[in-house]
Amino acid sequence: MKIKFVGINELKSEEKSLFEDLCVDHCEKFEKYFGRFLKPEDEITLRIKEYDKDGKRVKYSVHLHFPTSRRNLSASADDWDINLVCKEVFSKLNNEAKKHYRA
Repeated sequence: MKIKFVGINELKSEEKSLFEDLCVDHCEKFEKYFGRFLKPEDEITLRIKEYDKDGKRVKYSVHLHFPTSRRNLSASADDWDINLVCKEVFSKLNNEAKKHYRA
């Protein structure tokens, strides 16, 4: 399974590497549970945006799109912490996949 990152170049270098590592870890977990439904050429698209860059804190918004043979799955989340937003968006993806694949 491939991962396509959109908007990741706008992040700082440490945030960029942290986000990539978190997404790869969560994708491996997703593949572990739903691998029998996936094809090697399937690709997850992750779009990340930063909001309120001029303030004290930065809010992250992540949109995930995963087209499969059966159905297009999507999830989105936003939070002040990059760890939490990544965990939340993959949790939503897992819940949506469980509904449609009954795994």
